[in-house]
Amino acid sequence: MHKIPHETSFSENPLSGKSASIFAEMEGRFAAGYYKFGDLLSAGDLAKEFGVSMQPIRSAIGQLRALGYIKVEPQVGSRVISPTNAEIMDFFCLFGRMEGVLAGLAAERHGQQQIALLDKVAEQIDACQGSERGLPEHYARLVGEWHAVVRSLAHAPALAWRLRSFWSMSDFLLLQGAASFDSEQINIASQQRRAIRDAIKAKDAALAEQLMYEHVRGKPVRTGIVSKEGASGKQAK
Repeated sequence: MHKIPHETSFSENPLSGKSASIFAEMEGRFAAGYYKFGDLLSAGDLAKEFGVSMQPIRSAIGQLRALGYIKVEPQVGSRVISPTNAEIMDFFCLFGRMEGVLAGLAAERHGQQQIALLDKVAEQIDACQGSERGLPEHYARLVGEWHAVVRSLAHAPALAWRLRSFWSMSDFLLLQGAASFDSEQINIASQQRRAIRDAIKAKDAALAEQLMYEHVRGKPVRTGIVSKEGASGKQAK
């Protein structure tokens, strides 16, 4: 595991105590693809699992609902979202803009020696093989590392922290059962990351921002959770 420069933590989580711990565990499960679109979450079962009363479970579920992971259905309970293709593309368009800003800042603020860490993570990503069972978890983890390095080069920890919930939501959406993830898709994404890296190294903030936006915006189609036809009208430049 490469050592990624530390990103400052900020304490704006509205939850505390058991509620905060339960929320953190559940958000981690969403980011790891543990919960699937449409899953029904039983507050009673969660209370038994965590060994707590209903109150901290309700608080954690309320925060997950506020972040968009679940919705509450009358007479049913809490259900994991099942977003439409348009909603998924809208999310990645917005997320791409945010990550693009950080890439632009990275281009303006990084030290040349820090590019080496970005290259090391990229090399590990390029060594990953395709999969017939969807997006490989180790690939997703390494890609997350690469983006974390870019954010660290931006030297804007407060801004990066405010986007934290988007990273988890992105992982959750991308791990929702793409049919396959082949070498061609890996190569396309790698070429895009190299172009972003070159723009950052050249301190071309505008280009780094645009390339990162396009890279993130295209993730749903590359991973197969949205077809090219399903993304039509959302991919126009």
